[in-house]
Amino acid sequence: MKRLAAALAVALSFACGREAPHPARPAPPPTVTFPTAAPKLRDGSYAAALDAFRVTRGFAFDVKDSDITATGAMNRTRPGAERVEIRTKTAGTWSAEAKAAGVVWTHNGKREMNEPAWADRIWQRTTMFLDPQKKEGAPQLAASDAEMNHYHFTDANSGTQYDVWVARRDGSITKIRAGTFEMNVRSE
Repeated sequence: MKRLAAALAVALSFACGREAPHPARPAPPPTVTFPTAAPKLRDGSYAAALDAFRVTRGFAFDVKDSDITATGAMNRTRPGAERVEIRTKTAGTWSAEAKAAGVVWTHNGKREMNEPAWADRIWQRTTMFLDPQKKEGAPQLAASDAEMNHYHFTDANSGTQYDVWVARRDGSITKIRAGTFEMNVRSE
């Protein structure tokens, strides 16, 4: 009996070694996660401030541009779920909210399909801050003091001059100037 059991064990191990390999299971698709809070690194650098700006829960702002002066607020429940309210003396209140079908605009509480160009610029600058390719290769530290780092660079494609101020106390962007567009950012 012992010989039979040993022979079966040898035969099974020999047979198992000759089995065709199991087809590899496909790797599960990567999961995409979004940070729920700003990065912990708050060193006053441009890169860390940009990362924090893109995931912030919200802020208040004042905007001046060639065709508009406005105040407002941006609120984000998660990346891709932003809401921006823009208040002006001349054009009333404009609101925009990211929805599955795209950005939905309202003007003075009524759905609007043709928002002004300045409203789109404010939406874009407050919800994603597109970081252009830089003629200098990287943002240049133009000035620094105990409270603020001031970065300067030129958009390599359009030639627009950018200035970005970053608070050293918490690494947040406090002011952005891009050509005629200027935005002051305040924590809510």
